[in-house]
Amino acid sequence: MEYLGMLTLVVSLVLGLTLTPVGTKVTGGLHDAICQLTTGESCRSGAGGDDTALPDPDSTDAGDGGTTTLSDPEGKPEEPTEEDAAFEPDKCILASETDKQKTVMRILFIKISSSSELKVTQWSDGTVTLDSTGTVQGGVEGGIDFPGLKSWGGSASLSGSYTKGGGGGGRWLFDGNKTGDPQKDLEANYKDAQQFAEYLKGAAKCNSGPPRAWGTELGMICNHKNKDKLPELPPDRQPDLDITKTTSEKSGDVKFGKSLRTGKENKSVGQLTGKGAQGTWMEDTLVMRGNGEITFVYTMEINGRVGNGYQGEGSHMQQFYVTYNAEDYDKEEKDGRPHRPTRLRITTAERGMSGNPGVDIRGSVPAGPVTLHVEGGGGKTETDLHTEVAELDLKDAKDSETVENYLRNGEDGDDSGLKQIHNAGIPSPSSAADPLTPDSTPFERLLHDKAKLSSLDYKVNIDWWKAGFALSLGTSLHKLSTGFKLFGLETSREHEEQKLTGDPTYAGAPREDGTRPWLPFKKCSSITPV
Repeated sequence: MEYLGMLTLVVSLVLGLTLTPVGTKVTGGLHDAICQLTTGESCRSGAGGDDTALPDPDSTDAGDGGTTTLSDPEGKPEEPTEEDAAFEPDKCILASETDKQKTVMRILFIKISSSSELKVTQWSDGTVTLDSTGTVQGGVEGGIDFPGLKSWGGSASLSGSYTKGGGGGGRWLFDGNKTGDPQKDLEANYKDAQQFAEYLKGAAKCNSGPPRAWGTELGMICNHKNKDKLPELPPDRQPDLDITKTTSEKSGDVKFGKSLRTGKENKSVGQLTGKGAQGTWMEDTLVMRGNGEITFVYTMEINGRVGNGYQGEGSHMQQFYVTYNAEDYDKEEKDGRPHRPTRLRITTAERGMSGNPGVDIRGSVPAGPVTLHVEGGGGKTETDLHTEVAELDLKDAKDSETVENYLRNGEDGDDSGLKQIHNAGIPSPSSAADPLTPDSTPFERLLHDKAKLSSLDYKVNIDWWKAGFALSLGTSLHKLSTGFKLFGLETSREHEEQKLTGDPTYAGAPREDGTRPWLPFKKCSSITPV
């Protein structure tokens, strides 16, 4: 019964959440779905936390942000007006390439991780940016296993972790090529960015030489030769970023395996395991300081995988960016005064179920009082990604105050900290284009009246692999067991390519009936990604 209960929990998590349309109040929907699965009751609260049924993703009025425009009685799409031009975003992301590396070490309940990321982004105004960041985090984690029906070779588990850390990074802007043709500029700037990326990778190798007497000299020679990789037009360097990060993660999975036995006594010599289903709920807070600004990035994400070796995968993510003037923020913090953000951006992303995202296999072998665990996997995934963006320039003091009240205090005045983000439903960008209701909050009204809203679709290709091992000492209680990871080491790499597809749209100015029609986003579609 415990096994079947866990199976129901995880499969419901995977199938229910990954198929949820983006055209809902995403964060509230995710949080509420977890509560429904674990308690059987809704636990939404605060603004935007209604229990409205999820829209039909196949419906033309489901609020998907990319399929509807207002029409006249003859069915002709509405033409953009002069007022609509002020609501069209200046640019969009055409494509990006990201290389990620991560190493995780575990000692008992302690978890230490180190990660680095190099990202090249193409923009529709012909410019290219390159971001290089690295973070180190430490924290605790724990888990519990449900062995279930051993004759099936199946089990289930729940785990959770909390980590906190910091790091640094920088951004380079490539905009030196200016021929008057944005398409040619993009191609030339992208070539320079790729060349500079190779320079950064080469510099990292040169600086990682052995700590010997002659190591420094070899590093100098290596870096001197590596300078040949620099592009003719050097990029504009923006100030380094000071990064701090906290992550909270909960996960559950269902595993199916094969017991390995030998000899006449049919003695067990280990277990080979593959995951049949997995669900993860993650909350992440990133703080970046640099260029005279401080930006808080709050991320809420749920993802799930199903099938032998992960034959299907989906995810649902929402990010909330809020930026302040760093000097003003520090003074306000010192004096205990309310903060005043200067910019706000909400991004939602939904990746649907996709075919064959890869294989993740684990094996274990008893070695006296401890067990040796070895795992590995990899694969190539192609999937579709739907994103929606809401942007607000908070030059007006009243608008800035509205956003800050929503973030810090809750619009009802009885919430504190960032519970407004994590527990109450945040309006998705597409819902902000719908007509306002009498009970709409000041924050929802601000998004509807002034935010630049866009809807974009991407094709994503991911090539990944990981490997690791661990030594554990397990204890059992009734049908539950928990393992102490005496030591473990895991490394993973991932290369992701993302390109714009379809017809990007943006929400025009509010009409008399309260609607904001979705119009062609020409500033985004006029250039083809490299």
